[in-house]
Amino acid sequence: CHEGRCITEKIKYFASRLDMEALANSERKKAFNWLCHLTGDIHQPLHSGFADDRGGNSVTVNYHGTEMPLHTLWDEGIIRRHHKDWKQLSQQLIQQQELSLPENSSWCLNEANDWTNDSHQIILGDRVYPAQGKYKISRKFERQAEQLIQTRLGLAGSRLARMLSAIRTGKVDPTCTQN
Repeated sequence: CHEGRCITEKIKYFASRLDMEALANSERKKAFNWLCHLTGDIHQPLHSGFADDRGGNSVTVNYHGTEMPLHTLWDEGIIRRHHKDWKQLSQQLIQQQELSLPENSSWCLNEANDWTNDSHQIILGDRVYPAQGKYKISRKFERQAEQLIQTRLGLAGSRLARMLSAIRTGKVDPTCTQN
C-alpha cells in the first residue's frame, strides 16, 4: 500500500476517525459514509485486484450481448440482471445470513488486512476472471459469480456490523494485542 493510499488503509483511517468523539458530527458522518462504502468495495474482489488491468477495468467482456468492463460486471452487471432492486437483494441476503453479534464484539483495525487478503486469494483463483480468451460470459461463470457476489456481500455486511458495533461500544483494538 503505497504511502497509505489504498482501500485497506482508508478503512483503518475512517474507522479511527469514526471512533473520535471530539470530531465534528459532519466529519464523523463523512467517515461513516466512507467506511460503509469501502467495506463493501473491499469485498468485491476486483477492488483489490491487479494494477496492470486496473482491477478488471481494462478487461472487456460480453455479457448477454452487452460489452462492459469486467469490473462493471462484478460491481453491477450481474446484480442488476438477477435482482429487481437493492431492497430485494438486501432482503434476500438477510434471509440467507444469520446476522447476530455477540454482546462484547470487538474489532481490530488490522482485520482490514485480512479482508484484503481474502479478496486477493479469490482473484488468484478462477472465479473472477473468465477463462483466458473467452470474454463472453458463460451461464456457468454467471451462476458462480452470482453466488460469490452474494457470499461476499453478506460477509461485508456482517463484518461492517461487527466493526460499527465495536466502534460504538469502544471495543476497537488499534494494535491488535488482544483477540
